[in-house]
Amino acid sequence: MNLVTGHVTEHGVIQSYAIDSGGVIRWKYRSKKKTEGEETAIVNCDKAFVIKCDNVLTALAKINGNVLWCDTLKNSINNVYKWGDKILTYCLVNLNGRYPDKGNFEYNVALKLINVKDGMGLWETSFSSFNTPSLSICNGKLLISDIISFRTFSIETGKMLSKELISEGDKGKYSFEMITDFMSGDYYLKSYKDVIYW
Repeated sequence: MNLVTGHVTEHGVIQSYAIDSGGVIRWKYRSKKKTEGEETAIVNCDKAFVIKCDNVLTALAKINGNVLWCDTLKNSINNVYKWGDKILTYCLVNLNGRYPDKGNFEYNVALKLINVKDGMGLWETSFSSFNTPSLSICNGKLLISDIISFRTFSIETGKMLSKELISEGDKGKYSFEMITDFMSGDYYLKSYKDVIYW
């Protein structure tokens, strides 16, 4: 079963359709966007679809579209990532923040890991980042790189495991991109030299 986001009405209502392998629409779900231009994301989990809309996560039972749980975060969610039977939310806070040295933006990054089964938050953490960070999940670790540092976190606990400062000449070595396999939900890491790790 797949959940497909359909049209958006003039009042910001998004119509989503659960479609089975035979192309039959099994149920529909309507969500309302509060913020213009904010993207909606759908995460396909084992027994549920999780929809991100603005600062709200909603889990829907695959079998009938019933709402299993709903979580409203303090800030608009930039992205969501699946990790087993859990969802990692990623928010950039204070987008109009101050300007540190060299004209770079300083953001506050807020992360939260949520159990898909019941919507319970397992951990939350936040930290400062200079410019928009790169984020990836690899070998049970969360990797985060910005223009001045490279950090690793335990995805299980949210605790920071290491932090390395990046010199001006090494910035490229720490840049990466996370690639998602939409069939399996697995993540791959593409390095600055186009080498892919999984």
